Amino acid sequence: MDSHPTDSRSVSPRLPTVRFAIAEIPARPRLQPSRPSTLDLCKAVRDTHHRSRMIRLQLTADVLNMDDEEGADEITTALSPSPAETLKRVLEQGHLNEDTQLTYKQRTILALDIAASILQLQRTNWLVTPWDCTKIKLLAVENASSTTGMSGKMFGPFVEHEVTRSGPRTRSISNTPEPKDVLLELAILLLEIWTHRTLEMWAEKADQAIMTDTPDRRLIALIRWLDATSQQLPSQYETAARQCVAMCVEQRWAWDDIEFQKRFGENVVKPLLDTCKVWD
Repeated sequence: MDSHPTDSRSVSPRLPTVRFAIAEIPARPRLQPSRPSTLDLCKAVRDTHHRSRMIRLQLTADVLNMDDEEGADEITTALSPSPAETLKRVLEQGHLNEDTQLTYKQRTILALDIAASILQLQRTNWLVTPWDCTKIKLLAVENASSTTGMSGKMFGPFVEHEVTRSGPRTRSISNTPEPKDVLLELAILLLEIWTHRTLEMWAEKADQAIMTDTPDRRLIALIRWLDATSQQLPSQYETAARQCVAMCVEQRWAWDDIEFQKRFGENVVKPLLDTCKVWD
């Protein structure tokens, strides 16, 4: 048998075979749409709070899903909330006992939180009347984490509004308080927070003739108080308080006035924000 040499050019080289496999990742279970109404959601929040659990919400394109079943994420922190106190009560307690006073960092953050929330909530049921120290509440939490930079207790400000089945879902614009009235009480709050005393406490000590029972008298008392304590206030903090007073007396503002919103943001909120940056 004759043998013939093989032409190497006619044989293709054998290359290693590489196969790709796509790993299957198990899909994360989706929360079942419960489409809760406002009342259902409020009830779920209240119930989970009583059980010291967290409610898990998932917002999709058109559905708010809620998971309130057993096995939902539990609160793992050891913080134990104590009953809420009004800001007025906290100020009075701190004035009597310096050990219970808010730190200056807490005061500046609290002032900023209140001011920044006004424009956000001014057309809602949470701002039916101007906020004062009796309407702002603080939730005290024991054993605050050292990462917060706050010693002792940590306070979270909030306002309350009861939602009833028969109550209106929206509030008429005509029932919204005037910006000047809100600004007046905000300026008073700024001084109350920083000095850790209420306007009435200052007036009683400063002059028995000072009255605070009407908006006009409160404005007069505020101006006197601001002049008397201006040296104690950080410059930007004082700017915010004085701008509130200036906007109170300048003209009749409207909430949807772009110029009002601009001035409030630039002359009140921003100075308070700059004051908070000291603690960064």
